[in-house]
Amino acid sequence: MASCTNSSALLAVVLLLGSCSTLRHLVGGPQDPEHYETLQDATAQQLFDTAMVHVDAGRDAAAVPLLQQLVQRSPEFVRGHLEYQDAAKRVGGAELEQMRDYYRALPDAAASVVPAYAKARQLESTSSRLRALKEIQQRDGSFYYANFSLGRLLRSIGRLSDAVDSFRRALAYNGELLPAHLELAETLVEWGKYSEAQSHYENYLRGAPTDLAATRAFVHLLVYRLGKPHEALPWIQQLLERDAGDDAAWMDRAAALWRDGRPEQALAIYLQVLDRRPDHARVLLDVAFLYFGPLAPDDASKQLLWVKAAKAFLLYQHFVRPEEGMDYFEHYVAVPFRVKSINDFLRAHQLQTVDENATPSLLDIK
Repeated sequence: MASCTNSSALLAVVLLLGSCSTLRHLVGGPQDPEHYETLQDATAQQLFDTAMVHVDAGRDAAAVPLLQQLVQRSPEFVRGHLEYQDAAKRVGGAELEQMRDYYRALPDAAASVVPAYAKARQLESTSSRLRALKEIQQRDGSFYYANFSLGRLLRSIGRLSDAVDSFRRALAYNGELLPAHLELAETLVEWGKYSEAQSHYENYLRGAPTDLAATRAFVHLLVYRLGKPHEALPWIQQLLERDAGDDAAWMDRAAALWRDGRPEQALAIYLQVLDRRPDHARVLLDVAFLYFGPLAPDDASKQLLWVKAAKAFLLYQHFVRPEEGMDYFEHYVAVPFRVKSINDFLRAHQLQTVDENATPSLLDIK
């Protein structure tokens, strides 16, 4: 069967679909993803396992010599090269220079692009890395690691469309390359292609469920970009199961419940966060919005809740340190206008107004 390198029509279909794990069954010989993921023998496996224990424990200096032995024993195992290079860079000094010398002396191989790829990662300038990775693509377009690295490089210089194409090409040849799913998801979000990013976050998190940063980013995508709060709630629950004191996750849960049509539950969570952090300006603003909006849909409820809204707005004013455009607008324009509007409403209904120059207490908004 013809390989994908020689079948542009098949590759076009694969890239259109975004990912193709079934392609693994169509690629044979050295293009098979398993070729680059398989260790040489039991000794190599032991070297890798021991080295990764050291890396995970922050003992990079102990891992470096083991990883150097590993890449010599299993030269086609790409992750070994990545781990060796990255660990040596973290250690620095003599270990870093020894690693660089090793790759300077590493000969190219006619039958494999792995040596060229390992050496390309050591190039310092963006232009030289781009050139080297494109040369590897020309030699073997199915080498997904080069496509992945090229995508990261293109993303770093703002060429988001080209980066997306490279990440998709990498996934076309190995749909299980988790970092490519994550990078593609993040790049699509940067590009504003929010709906396309969702499946790649899901693919990544299925394989890396303990990545809290990625989980949080996915939650933000679902809640604030895609308007799918109900889908976000199970992911938020995972964050809270790992850390019940994660105020950021609690705030995301409150926001999801609010957008899911449950403002009373959202308010209860925000008030619990304020018990722990009474100076949290963003939470105070959200509490004010809840009292000012969804919890007060008619004049009767406004008469009960808009005083609390005004006091929450004033507490926000007291604690906020405007550093971004939205905070500047809220602090200097929107919040004063809302408080004035609330007092105008209270006067019109012959109710006591709120002192706009006073600083309320947290009890005033509960």
